[in-house]
Amino acid sequence: MSSTYLYIMESNGRLFEVIDIPDVGLVKVAYAGGVQIPTCIIKSHKAKQYSDWKFLSKDIDTAFQCVQKIKTLPEDEYALIEQSLSFYAVVTYGKCFTKAEKRRSLELRKALKYCDDNLKDLHSIIMDLRHKYVAHGEVGLYEINPVSMNWWIDADTDEVNYTLSDNLTYRTSIRTLCDDFATLLLKVNQYIEEGLNKAWIGLNDEVASLTPEYLIKNSIFLDLKQSKTIKASGMPVPEVTNVMQSKLNE
Repeated sequence: MSSTYLYIMESNGRLFEVIDIPDVGLVKVAYAGGVQIPTCIIKSHKAKQYSDWKFLSKDIDTAFQCVQKIKTLPEDEYALIEQSLSFYAVVTYGKCFTKAEKRRSLELRKALKYCDDNLKDLHSIIMDLRHKYVAHGEVGLYEINPVSMNWWIDADTDEVNYTLSDNLTYRTSIRTLCDDFATLLLKVNQYIEEGLNKAWIGLNDEVASLTPEYLIKNSIFLDLKQSKTIKASGMPVPEVTNVMQSKLNE
């Protein structure tokens, strides 16, 4: 039995009642006139395409928010927070271009089609930072620690005295890259929005062709009495369920 509860679903903080569906996840519950209306989970290829583009859009937006926040922090006062935001921005951006099971990744040439050579170079820098430091910790350009010895000869004893030191140096922030990184993120997002809009149109065309029989068979918490009530009263239904409503009215 699935349970419903309030959960913050979107970055703007709006609360939605959602239902936790086994093997599906959290899905928004919709009401019309105080009556719960049916929810149909679409598991088609076009639905998967739209879902994948939304993941990419979310990640690019998250990285952009991190970059913008870094720019507002006073230098040297919030070093740990700045490092955390920097690393998260790099990892989240890099995730969009890294292949993973069951997740769409961006094709480099297409994703950077609105970028000039400087932004393409910056992309390479960010991905290098991700691969060699933030995600995998390869010692080198971004993290070094040479051991040094300072020595002197004692004037009275002629003995050699010395001190040993480590010299740990590592990158903690991408502050100097933030302005250009923000521009890069906006350009990549421009490409993602094109894919998202195309997927949305295709998904709507597909959903419009669904039959009432299919909707009834594949809906959750479908109550025919409630459906008749909706049909008889003409209660307004959220936009995302307009197609379902029209099918039930047929």
